[in-house]
Formats: sequence, C-alpha cells, structure tokens
Amino acid sequence: MCRPAGFGRLADLSEDRRVHFCSDGLALSPAEYAQLLSGLASDGGVTADEFSRGGIVATLEERMAAMLGKEMAVFIPSGTLANNLALRLLARRGRRVLVQRESHIYNDSGDCAHELSGLTLVPLAPERATFTLAEVAAEVARAEEGRVSTPVGVISIESPVRRVLGEAFDFAEMQRIVLFAREKQIGLHLDGARLFLASAYTGISPQRYAELFDTVYVSLYKYFNAAGGAILAGPRELLDGLYHHAGCLAGASVRPGLMRRSRCIFLMGSAKGSSAQRPQRIIFGTRSQSTKTVKSCAPQQQPMSHGCGSPTEVPQPYRSGC
Repeated sequence: MCRPAGFGRLADLSEDRRVHFCSDGLALSPAEYAQLLSGLASDGGVTADEFSRGGIVATLEERMAAMLGKEMAVFIPSGTLANNLALRLLARRGRRVLVQRESHIYNDSGDCAHELSGLTLVPLAPERATFTLAEVAAEVARAEEGRVSTPVGVISIESPVRRVLGEAFDFAEMQRIVLFAREKQIGLHLDGARLFLASAYTGISPQRYAELFDTVYVSLYKYFNAAGGAILAGPRELLDGLYHHAGCLAGASVRPGLMRRSRCIFLMGSAKGSSAQRPQRIIFGTRSQSTKTVKSCAPQQQPMSHGCGSPTEVPQPYRSGC
C-alpha cells in the first residue's frame, strides 16, 4: 500500500505508524494533500512568510540548521538549485568539481553547473556509490600538474545514492577524503537529499554526516512529504546573503510556508512540537556489497540524535579565505 487510507483528519497524519515500501514518501493524492494543508491552516500555527522570508519559513530554517548542526540554513525552492548554489559558493580554489558518476548532480541537472556557474564536473566511480581517496588524489594531482593547471575547487558527495539502490557512501572512506580535502583547502558539499533515510540503516546521525562538510542539502519533499523545496545548510559567513543570490536564479517563492510546514508533520508530529517527539517508524532497504538488507528504525528509537562512536578527528570546516 503506497499511502494510508483515512486522511480525513490531521490527527490521522501525525499518529499513523504504518510502514510504506514505495517511492520517497507517502504519495498523497491531490485530495489528501489538500486536506493536509487545510488542517495545517486551520490550527492557527502558521505565520505567513513573504517571498520565502520570515514566518514559518524562518522557523523551518532555524530548526533544520539545529538538526544538521550548522550555523545557518536557507530554504531553496529545489534541490537542483541548492546543489548548484553550494558548488558555486565553494569553488574558490578552482572551477573543477569532483562528483560521483551516478550522482544526481551529474545525471539530473543537465549542464546547469557549467552554464549557470562556469563549473566543470569531473565524474568518478562509475556504477559505484563510493569513490576512493586514491581516485580523488589522482584526479587532483592530474588537474594541477598539467601544462595548464585547472585546480579542483570542490568535492561533492551524494549519500545515499539513488542510482545505486540507495547505497550509502562508505563512511570511513568519506572521512579520509575529508581530511585530504581540508589539507588541500578544497570545498566539501554533501548532497544529502535522502540523508535522514540513510541514518536509519547506517546508524550515523544526519548531524554527524553534516559536520564533515562545508554545506549540506536536504530535500523537503522526499519522505518529509512537502510539496517541494530544499534546505541548504552551512556556515553563516558563506550562506549569509544567499537568499538574494538565489533570487537572481529565480529562487524565491511567494509564501510557500504552509506547504513547507507539512513536512513538520512527518518529521516530528507537529511544527509546534519539540525535537524530543518521536519520529515515525520507517523501514528502508539498501544494497550492501550486493546483499539486500532491510533494517528498521522503530518509533521508540532516535536515529536522528544518536552518535556513532568516537568520531575521527577532522579539521574545522569551511572558513573564509581558504
């Protein structure tokens, strides 16, 4: 069953604990989504935004920044735009960007990185979720040691990777690459569209993932069930003023707050609830070394807040002037 029946009351949405093995969300029908928005509007908890500023949008940005452990988060109308903005902001050392060949950025964004931001995507790890430190180091050296130097400015990692059956990027390899990038002063971006899903089967919190990267993008329509939109989080010195930057690329929606608030229902039960409220029960399947595994994150657990053991020491994230 792709979506539960009985969405007539708002309480049905927040209390439903059934598991749905389909797509990235509940696949609400137009009628069900209209009922959801009507309920949200009638409960008096929505403060209007103005062109994606202030109101409930500001509340959403503050909450997501806290959940990801970042200084600031900005609502962006789409994940494609969020990724592109992150790459162009981080590409200070050079205009080349290392990405997975199977990533969304490389396969589903057309040539926007090149046409809108003057960036060159360099694909690694064909048919794999994880590229290695050796591959990264070799490409960085090759780009810099040619007759005409073309430095790598950003390393972008998508995890989990939809095109590789939701497989997560190897976390140990990720940490090694982060250390290398910091030493070389290369910007780091995490395409975490499905980051909160990955937490359920890796046991690694979204905040632990996010702290390794300068910027992180999270989708709001995937599994959070908003009508659309994305969050881009990172240091304030980098993202401050991003609202205006996004506006230059048609990145401002007129009063999207009500639709964004719908994701709060599925994140923690209510936009007015505390972070201590229990997330819904979620079960996901993922490929691990060609073996299909299914793991559960039950309601009584807190996958978004638990740690992952003693963290590897990683240098401080992005600072201006790198």
